[in-house]
Amino acid sequence: GYGDGTFGPERNITRQEVMTIMARVMEYLGSTENKNMTMDAAKETLSKFKDADKVADWAKINMAKCVAADVVRGDDKMFLNPNAHLTRAEMSQLIYNLMMNYALIG
Repeated sequence: GYGDGTFGPERNITRQEVMTIMARVMEYLGSTENKNMTMDAAKETLSKFKDADKVADWAKINMAKCVAADVVRGDDKMFLNPNAHLTRAEMSQLIYNLMMNYALIG
């Protein structure tokens, strides 16, 4: 949901919103890696991407956790595009990466 109490089921979802969900799924799966990541560590992890400054503060730590866990790698030009919407293919790739990293598929 959103800070104003709405859920927005008809809205498109951004990459940074998906990374927040993915980071929570990783915690649910028992990940302790980067569990206590600080904002400074998140900024360092994201610094290799040209648009790291575009990641919202509320999403930085979760986005960095996904980068550190190799769930998301950015595009070939080193952009995360945090405010762009995902395609079905991109979402499928993220789910695949997550499942491979946690040996849910092999």
